This record gives sequence, C-alpha cells and structure tokens, in this order.
Amino acid sequence: MITFISKWKLKNGCPPELIKALEELTESTRHEPGVLVYLVNLQALFPIDSSGNPLCPPPPPIPLNNQTEIIFIESYSSVEAFSEHLKSPTLNNFLENNLRYFDEDPQNPGSPKTEIQFLDQRFSIVDYPETKA
Repeated sequence: MITFISKWKLKNGCPPELIKALEELTESTRHEPGVLVYLVNLQALFPIDSSGNPLCPPPPPIPLNNQTEIIFIESYSSVEAFSEHLKSPTLNNFLENNLRYFDEDPQNPGSPKTEIQFLDQRFSIVDYPETKA
C-alpha cells in the first residue's frame, strides 16, 4: 500500500471552473483499479478553540479566491496502482485542461508545483462505522 498527501500550489485562488474539474477528476479516479482513498480538499480554518472545544458557530469557509493550494490525500493498493493513476487519461486530461490554475513546477514543465509527503501506515487504524438507515 502507498499513501501520501500532495499539495498543489494555486496561482490565483480556486475558481468555480476548477472546482467542477476537481469534482469530475475525483469521480473518475474513484473507479480506477487499486484506488483505496482519493480525497481532494480545499484549505479550511481551524474548527477548535485553544481549549480544544469546537467553535460554535464553526468558522466560515475560506473564500475560493483566497485558497492557495489544493490538498490531495491518496492511498493505493500498490505502487503499481499509483503509477497507473499517474499515466491515466483521467489525470492527464485534467492536467492538460487545468494546469493554468496551478503554479508550474520549474523542474518538471507541464506539471503543477507540488509538495508531497509519503506516509508510513504501520500505526493506522481504519474503522468505518456502520451506517444506519
């Protein structure tokens, strides 16, 4: 299994067109073989006060034009499954159509500027509660 967090740097916030493209990317990627988790996130304000209590009311969302990065949390059954995702038409079409919204990586032209942190899952617990009808 391979799991990581990838942060893609935005040029000028996150316009609604990019939100739509990210929704489509997420929906298509969830059907790829070997994809265990594929979460696409915007930045949010800390929802807890200094005493550890939930803020009430919760903080408002950060406006789309103030977003500075898109955060992906991804987990694949194998390195091979991740490699296939990187080669997939889904991801490559997304990049081709949306690279203009991201800072470009000077070391890898045609790719967004990213920070990637790979995770060691040896201490992870995954426990999904039963859903009630």
